[in-house]
Amino acid sequence: MEAEGKVYHTFHFSNNGKETVEIKEIATSCGCMLPRASGKKLEPGEKGFIQVEYDPEGRPGKFIKSIEIVFSSSSVSEQKFYLNIKGIVIGKEVLPAFKEDWKQTQLQIKPFKAVIVSASDFRFLNQPELQTFINDITYEIDLNGFSTVELEILIPKGKKLSEPADQLFLPAKKYLISELRRRNYSQNQIGFLEKGPTPTSQINSDAMGMIRIASRDLNNDSIPESGFFFRHTDQRNHFRELEKLQRSEDSIKAVRSGIRNYSQGTIKSIDLKSDHYRSFLEQVVRQALINNTIVIAARIESAALPDKIEKEKIALKKQLLVLSRQFLNSCREEGIPGEKIIFSVPAIIVHELSEKKLPEKKLSLTLFTRFSQEDHFDLVELLANDTTRKRFSPVVSKTGYAPPFQDLPSYQQFFNTPAGIFDTTKTDFKLWTKVILDELRNGKKIRFLIESSNSNAPLYGKFDNLFIARRRSKEVTEQLNFIFSKTNFASQIRFDTPINQVQGPPYDTRIWGISLYDKYQYIKILPMYDTIPETKSELFPYQVNFNYNYFELPSRSEIFQVFVTRLLPEIENKGYIRLIVESCSSHVPADNYTSNETLSYYRAENSKYKLREEIRKRGYDPRRLVFVETRALVQGPKYRRGDDTKSIVFENFQYIKIFPESMIKK
Repeated sequence: MEAEGKVYHTFHFSNNGKETVEIKEIATSCGCMLPRASGKKLEPGEKGFIQVEYDPEGRPGKFIKSIEIVFSSSSVSEQKFYLNIKGIVIGKEVLPAFKEDWKQTQLQIKPFKAVIVSASDFRFLNQPELQTFINDITYEIDLNGFSTVELEILIPKGKKLSEPADQLFLPAKKYLISELRRRNYSQNQIGFLEKGPTPTSQINSDAMGMIRIASRDLNNDSIPESGFFFRHTDQRNHFRELEKLQRSEDSIKAVRSGIRNYSQGTIKSIDLKSDHYRSFLEQVVRQALINNTIVIAARIESAALPDKIEKEKIALKKQLLVLSRQFLNSCREEGIPGEKIIFSVPAIIVHELSEKKLPEKKLSLTLFTRFSQEDHFDLVELLANDTTRKRFSPVVSKTGYAPPFQDLPSYQQFFNTPAGIFDTTKTDFKLWTKVILDELRNGKKIRFLIESSNSNAPLYGKFDNLFIARRRSKEVTEQLNFIFSKTNFASQIRFDTPINQVQGPPYDTRIWGISLYDKYQYIKILPMYDTIPETKSELFPYQVNFNYNYFELPSRSEIFQVFVTRLLPEIENKGYIRLIVESCSSHVPADNYTSNETLSYYRAENSKYKLREEIRKRGYDPRRLVFVETRALVQGPKYRRGDDTKSIVFENFQYIKIFPESMIKK
């Protein structure tokens, strides 16, 4: 109720991991919310909470808001998750339809706009304003059940678009759909209308153009932010029409919800001729035409005496297999191939009977309108096992997913000082050597790459940092040789030439802080099968330019995704890939950093983090990315007071390059 003022809700959580978790940032999609956390750090096993305050003043109607929590731990530098809040605010005045001074609110959505400098410039996908726009169109979906989004390219007058607009629209569509799915909406609740290129005088001639993303039906370019706005035209008739439409929409939504669920009070066979099942099957056919894959959740229930429960479960599993075949046959009769239908993990429930009586049995089928890479259940396995087993099968795209050939675990040990000594008594190292020994006992031949890294932190002795890195890799090689030779596996192992390097910025604790240098002081051991698979590799360099206000590498862009895909065969072939990262900044003053060199270093480290995360998402070990050189440069013409900071002259020297070392040798 708007009249009752602010409302509060508390989200409780606990740290179930083995590492301390630090909450770095809590951000909201709207100034109407105020989050408060119980503390910044959460020790293993500790519980905490986040209390959210929502102010409904002047915000009548339906709403959906999100809260972004950014946290980190010793093994994860940064990770995000979201809390979604939905509700309806009832206004202070709810007047009858016949009252003349009734005020009706109307949702209006501000469009999202972003300047682009090339056809591969997808930086806009990482801008927080796009997240705000996505939150805004969820209001429209809540009200109308659907949203049509316009995608438009605006270009400077007198210029032409060098590449087709659909290459720019494709990543935007994918991102909007994925973000809606993350917010528990279906991809069938959004449509796209492509427009442009449209000439305009509002864009700087240095830019290639501007991408505009807007709601087709509720767009308003003149408002400072999206929201519900009052309108006063023909209140009486409009209110009655809106009330009638709402009743109609509610009934339609109820029908749609009903036909996505089918249930019956018997489990002998599916009643294929019932009206309820025919309506459910029609919705299955419709979803099969829209989506390449549909997911069916089955639930079967019964009851038995305590000593008969396990026997009843086995019988239900067998019967569920019979019913699933009957369902698949009815789908094939409607023209739906069986491979399009996936069954999620079924719910097999047996209730306990306190006395002998006829048990109630029930079958339920539910159609999911969206599909993600989740565990699903193979019903054929029901007869092979007494217990329900999950089988991971993330084959969604046409290319599918194959586990990496180089699946041996890597090992990494960090040091608190530049002169730290490798510790073979650590528990995690002993566990790692046990895995390697098991593989050697099975007759596998394994080779190792040792990467020894040191920082630029000062050493108080006669040796320099690179010498310490070399000595450390030599000692680790000798220790591994000793461990595996004493178990008679010396002939099955060999070592590649170690990588010894000094990384990180020059030593200056006033700029960087002492803890920064610790992450450059480590030993990394990469084990690889000494059998090279025949996988074709087509490497190419990656480069992206930044404007003055932008910092992060656009990891969702199409060209970056292709670049990552091309790295994977090389990792399969060699077990790792050697990369060089070059980060360059222009001489335009970096207001948020102590110097342009600092900006270059941070941008390089952020790019390496993004690349590692993308490799991780593909199911590969990010440690197999070996960065043999990181260049932090400042180049280009000198900046003079009054120069345009967004000029293409400076932007040419604001970039990130990532390229395989082997391409230089070629």
